[in-house]
Amino acid sequence: MKIAIIYTGHIRSWTSCKKNNLEMLFNENDYIDVYIETYKEGFRHDYSLRNECNEKIIYEEDDIKKLFQGINVVKISIENQPPGSADNCQIRKIIKAYDMFSEFIEEKGPYDLVVKSRMDLYFDQKIDYVSVLNECNEKNKLILGYNVTDHINDTFAIGKPDNMKKYFNRFSITNHNSPMHSISSLSSKENILIDQKIKHHIVRLSTKSNGTRFVKCSLDGERDVE
Repeated sequence: MKIAIIYTGHIRSWTSCKKNNLEMLFNENDYIDVYIETYKEGFRHDYSLRNECNEKIIYEEDDIKKLFQGINVVKISIENQPPGSADNCQIRKIIKAYDMFSEFIEEKGPYDLVVKSRMDLYFDQKIDYVSVLNECNEKNKLILGYNVTDHINDTFAIGKPDNMKKYFNRFSITNHNSPMHSISSLSSKENILIDQKIKHHIVRLSTKSNGTRFVKCSLDGERDVE
């Protein structure tokens, strides 16, 4: 099976999540291409929550290549974090990620499945791509993380390429401030069945009272995943 995994957003906790991602998203029996749409800043420089603004980590493309060593990365797109709200930045990255990916579809595809993920996700289950593909073929289904909201959803989604194209292109390309197309709206307009079933956590770097760093899964309390 041929699969494309598209990672978007800041690098954040990738060093803590890489091992888990390799175990849960990658399979030696499948051919997997990876596409990365990210920022030079490892964390949001304007985000005080969980002390992200104090994490002064800057990445260049070669640094990211080292972080993804052993993974078949087709393309890395990297830029400085632009001004704007987190919502607008997420929308912008989703749009840019598919624009980047679409340039390689003819050369690298066709893909059986496309995955949209982030670099700070920690999964509690291995993705069974055969079952996912069968479900998507039978019921025109788009599968999301179990805890995503009916909002932007820049976390996790998986489906056949045609439905993932609709997922990535829910937003206005010319006006990022236009009303956002929710997942439920996508479902009703495109007749796509939405199934929230992939369990994952967003992993954050946080600070304890004594100033030491630890890794926290946002839905599961304090939990060291390294």
